[in-house]
Amino acid sequence: MPSSKKAGKTNIVEWVAQLKSDNKLRYKSVLDIGVGEGTYLNWLKHKYQSSEQNWQLNAGPLAKCTWTGVEIWTPYIKEFDLKSKYDTIINEDIRKIDYTKIGPFDVAIAGDVLEHMSKDDAIEVVDKVLSVATYLFISIPIIHYPQEESHGNPYEAHVKDDWNHEEMIETFPQIVKYHTGRRVGVYMLSK
Repeated sequence: MPSSKKAGKTNIVEWVAQLKSDNKLRYKSVLDIGVGEGTYLNWLKHKYQSSEQNWQLNAGPLAKCTWTGVEIWTPYIKEFDLKSKYDTIINEDIRKIDYTKIGPFDVAIAGDVLEHMSKDDAIEVVDKVLSVATYLFISIPIIHYPQEESHGNPYEAHVKDDWNHEEMIETFPQIVKYHTGRRVGVYMLSK
């Protein structure tokens, strides 16, 4: 679906804010992979959630960064006006991008993305992204979570619908921080 649940997003916002305060962001650029309606852009650039009940409409920790979005499903680009929200929008399959031509990035985000491909493809995408990004944040269901196509979008189907926390840790040795909930795990990876 073009949107996602709140689970884990506050962790990512807090981790990014900490990186910013520690002066670990050099390029001032963000790669948002599988943007859907632009959920992470809204959380990290335009809105910052200060508590579970209150939204503060102010600049998020990545407000002054250049944002590059990647969205495979062409109708979402028009439906959610992504060209006006992102500095650059790339309409392509993340498995086929030459990341060296679009990087480097301080932060890359793959929010609810890796479950839409095979495990081998996910490993390859993570390696390619980390070749041009200092940090990669992944949000992924860590329970059996089948999903079919949605809104006419065949890319919404989950290909690997059974990731779990232990498998994430074993598969991605680049993980430096994580938080797991009942359904979603969020992971910070670094090269």
